Amino acid sequence: MGFLKKKNEKGMILLIVLSVVVVVAVATTSIIMISNSEMNMEERQDNSTKSFYLAEAGIEFARTQLNSDWTDQSNISSSLGDGTTSVSISTNDSSGVPLVETNQLRIRSVGNVSGVQRSIDVIISSITPPALSSAVSTNGTLTLQGSAVITPAGSIVEHAGLVFETTFGITKAEMKELARSYGTVYDAAILNDVVTGITWVEDATNMSKITSNTWNGSGILVIIGDLKISGGDFNGVLWVEGGLFISGNTEINGALFVESGVTVDTTVTGTADITLDSDEIDAAFSGLPPFIESWREV
Repeated sequence: MGFLKKKNEKGMILLIVLSVVVVVAVATTSIIMISNSEMNMEERQDNSTKSFYLAEAGIEFARTQLNSDWTDQSNISSSLGDGTTSVSISTNDSSGVPLVETNQLRIRSVGNVSGVQRSIDVIISSITPPALSSAVSTNGTLTLQGSAVITPAGSIVEHAGLVFETTFGITKAEMKELARSYGTVYDAAILNDVVTGITWVEDATNMSKITSNTWNGSGILVIIGDLKISGGDFNGVLWVEGGLFISGNTEINGALFVESGVTVDTTVTGTADITLDSDEIDAAFSGLPPFIESWREV
């Protein structure tokens, strides 16, 4: 009896040990499977995020290509980092129907990392220069003194009812974002800073000043605040939201807009020369990338 009892006890112990081993094995396998699953999910999520940024990069590639030559609508394929981006440019919408406006295009950009894809569809439009007949347009009045010259003679519009979006085809917020992405944004008044491309200056408290006779600027310059120019040359489009005061031998070729209210005068004195120049206006607008009208992930 004692022998059988001991044998049964050993059998029970062995059974318990085997049960524990099985439980540990199952638990270990489950942990490994869960861990692998989580790692795969994390990797897939990481690849999805990378694919999204690749798709966004493709949109910018296309905008840059179109900015260089609006007629270049060839597809783009590029390897970046861990993946690829493929971009198609079309005059049709996603259903194949021609876009309404002739200056619009559809861009489909697909980012791919290890088989994980993200796609973005945008509708873009080109920003066309305004047809201008006046060298100076102001919502206020213009005071012309000294030997200052406006060319063509008399090409001045006072109380013009200027609206930024009507002139440029985009809002101020959109222009500021373009300047932030493709140009320069100053959050304080400038002093003889050289400006090119798209420049946005915003300081409603302090006056921006150009005082150097050797100063040169070009492109689209937007001043949210007051501006005083007493020297230098600017080629392009100048938009001033506040008061504008020009003196000395300043030369501006392109177009000048002053948005200040009727109680603020635009003063031009000295030997300043302001000339309406369509070539400089076109050159300033040629630096603007196509504007995104709509954006959606598909």
